[in-house]
Amino acid sequence: MMLKTSVNSTAFFDLVLVDAPCSGEGLFRKDQAARQEWSPENVNLCAARQGRILKSAKDLVAPGGVLLYCTCTYNQAENDGNAQWLAEQAELEYAPLPLPASWGLEQRTHGYQAYPHRVKGEGFFLAAFRKTAGATAKVKARPFQRLQEIKAKEAAPAQPWVEQADQFRIFASEKGTWRVLRRELVEDAQFLATRLKRLEVGSILGELKGKQLIPAPEWAFQLSCKSDLPAVELDEASALEVLRKNTPSIPDLPKGWLLARYQGLNLAWLKGLGNRYNNYYPKHWRIRM
Repeated sequence: MMLKTSVNSTAFFDLVLVDAPCSGEGLFRKDQAARQEWSPENVNLCAARQGRILKSAKDLVAPGGVLLYCTCTYNQAENDGNAQWLAEQAELEYAPLPLPASWGLEQRTHGYQAYPHRVKGEGFFLAAFRKTAGATAKVKARPFQRLQEIKAKEAAPAQPWVEQADQFRIFASEKGTWRVLRRELVEDAQFLATRLKRLEVGSILGELKGKQLIPAPEWAFQLSCKSDLPAVELDEASALEVLRKNTPSIPDLPKGWLLARYQGLNLAWLKGLGNRYNNYYPKHWRIRM
């Protein structure tokens, strides 16, 4: 998980969340498989693995940033032991969290433990640590290797779809998919792209077919989706049919692209064709029951 910080630091992230693989003791109440997989050997294996993950994770946190460590177990070797190790690191300090007493969490030396009989949920552990110092090094961001920027004069097809389009830069993937990325985030994204193998840059906007942009299903859900696009408000029954990828009767539907909405929320792209329309909700997303 990331909040923006300077790309001039090798410790880049303002917030790193480690939801570590664990022995799963906090799930025993409801998960028989978790009970069957438990053993002292597995606890030791998990504790060691968590330590290795945390050793790498702490180096990713920028000075002033926070490392959150959580598990879904009660085991002290995995929770308290690793939290104690983090607290002993010179560049970290334990950061108590202002959690309400009404939540029913038990405070530990470093962190908080939840128990199913005290909270509305299962057992978990959480501890926070703030980075007080860290090495910095000048790092130059380089252009994306797998994304080609769409020049401003060629980006006109994107303008009708994007709210405040001038605040974004547009890139095309090797497969021709257009992605939009806020201008102030481009340098950070370029820095990360040289170091992370699985980085999805920006938001998927759509694909250019000739001179027309075909909007991606994901774009309907983006906050930057143009707010004044043609749309049709559906009742609950019709909305569910659209989400099943059916085409319920919608009277007086205009031609062209429009958004199907329910209670003001975008659901899917439709394309009016006169006496009928196409539903572009993805087949693999559809409700099957």
